[in-house]
Amino acid sequence: MRTAGVMTAVALVVGCGGSDPETDDRAEAAPPATSESAAASPSALRAEDFVLTEGPETAGFTGTPPAPDSEESADLRQVAACLKIPETALETDAAALDHARGMQFAYQGARFPKVSSTASILPADVVGSDRAIFEKDNFASCLGQFLDQEIAGTVPGGTADIVSAEEPATLPPGATGAVDAVAVLSDASGKANVFYTFVFVLEDQVESTLMLANVGSPTPPQIVNAMVGQVAEKVHNQ
Repeated sequence: MRTAGVMTAVALVVGCGGSDPETDDRAEAAPPATSESAAASPSALRAEDFVLTEGPETAGFTGTPPAPDSEESADLRQVAACLKIPETALETDAAALDHARGMQFAYQGARFPKVSSTASILPADVVGSDRAIFEKDNFASCLGQFLDQEIAGTVPGGTADIVSAEEPATLPPGATGAVDAVAVLSDASGKANVFYTFVFVLEDQVESTLMLANVGSPTPPQIVNAMVGQVAEKVHNQ
């Protein structure tokens, strides 16, 4: 699935089309991360330069190559209706000059906390339009509805539901927008609360998205700020 734009980037980092937030191990066998269309891109920018990479900010985390892209496309009709914008405003795939997925990071080899990232190179006017989405008062709740449809069916024999989605009181430094969401996963063995933090960094021709997930409690803010700071610095210095 080639993705660009805010909502489709969210679908990709969550695992568009049905990967289990707790049990997806596909990354271990995946090929190394590569930029999807850099060779054909008329832009000098490369999307792979704007994802999260190993460094001091990822100390204690183990990185693995990203899972292969799904061929499924995110259904943007519901979120477009929620935001009261045309569906075409969210479908920016055709405008993407390049797209990349970053490594998947997990803390000390465990499943959680875990972090994923994506980046897209787009015309500046498209990025400007996407930035306007964050000014909508209902952005977080609409994103929550979108996430709910994305994670539905990811727990075999159980359920997965988004129970809250809201913007943080303070954005991570360098971020354009952010949403904190909580999912309740349940099956015969019990329930687990998964806390998601989505952070978006948009500037000029670059859109980067990070997803941090943890079970039982939100990812500590010092981890969020450090990782977002790494990506934001790259985006701001493009």
